[in-house]
Amino acid sequence: MEELIVKFLSDSLTPEELEKLREWLAIPDNQKVFEGYVKSNQDLLELLHNGNVDETYPKIWNKIHEKEKPVRKLNPRFFTYTVAAAVLIVVFTSVFFIRQYISSKVTPDDLVDTKTSVVLKLGDGKTRVLTLADTLVDVTSNGNIKSHYRANQLNYYNVRLKTENTGNPEFNTITVPNGNRFKLILADSTVVHLNAGTTLRYPVYFRNTGNREVYLQGEAFFDVTKDRDHPFVVSSDDLHIEVLGTKFNISSYRDKKLSEVVLVEGSVKMQPNSADNPSAAGVLLKPGFRGELDSTSEKIAVEEVDTYLYTAWMNGKLIFRNKTFDEILETLERHYNVKIINENRELGKSKFNTSFGSDVRLERILFYFEKMYGISYTVKEDTIIIK
Repeated sequence: MEELIVKFLSDSLTPEELEKLREWLAIPDNQKVFEGYVKSNQDLLELLHNGNVDETYPKIWNKIHEKEKPVRKLNPRFFTYTVAAAVLIVVFTSVFFIRQYISSKVTPDDLVDTKTSVVLKLGDGKTRVLTLADTLVDVTSNGNIKSHYRANQLNYYNVRLKTENTGNPEFNTITVPNGNRFKLILADSTVVHLNAGTTLRYPVYFRNTGNREVYLQGEAFFDVTKDRDHPFVVSSDDLHIEVLGTKFNISSYRDKKLSEVVLVEGSVKMQPNSADNPSAAGVLLKPGFRGELDSTSEKIAVEEVDTYLYTAWMNGKLIFRNKTFDEILETLERHYNVKIINENRELGKSKFNTSFGSDVRLERILFYFEKMYGISYTVKEDTIIIK
């Protein structure tokens, strides 16, 4: 059974092995054994995020078989966390969810309908809601250009348009509401993953001269097609980013003071988008680094990061590192399309390190915080109130 625990922690169980582990954990004494393994290995989190299962598996195995180490106690109602305690919270999250999965205990009903419609706006101001019934979508006012649509993905890539158009293209605006994500393929084959609460304005094709320019509000991951003669430019209210061909994540929501760019591959020139100070100093990011812009001071701070933590949202995962409870709630509001009011100011300032798997239901996350940290909440229509 130790082997199955190791594979569970490294997220490499087969469906058959998961069923076997689930049956074993149905016995209360076995649940205690399982928790004992993870309690005595508080540094497992770093191993779980190296992205290489072949390396992770033996390391976790060796950790489990090391001589048992003292366990640091964590008071769920006391919100001053050490790094080790924060790691323990994350490991407990995994324990909690597998226990809930095998438990027959009734959990709360779904709180809200998390899926809402994506809206496409054409150059003449007309809008249309994209539905599953759509396959070909008019993306110009005169209907001369159509894009392929399927399963929350709109594809503008067209070799003929890319090579023949030199005039001014019509711009489209795609709006992804809270509770949804969307994939967009631009005319040059650049792929854009749009997160919840995001708007992107872009041309239906790129001219053969000048830059390839798009305008973003929200969060998106760009996989930019290389074209040295036509730099790719992303602008938001606060940021101006220029690249040739690269992979990066940008988060620039209007209601947030801080905007950030995380570079996965290639290079990115990042600078404030300031009309009052057009010559504001910028930075050149290297892969594996994050640039954070303070819109008030217009200064950019750079640090090395694990890029996976900032791109896991594309797969529906929620990862929080050194985030306050209020910051976590902001993300949950966008991810689940709900309004959350936090009346617990002390809790709101407390920082957490925790993770939730792909598309976990909101009531499970709230139930977790309720049982682990003693919070209480009520639901009124589409609003959640935390006491």
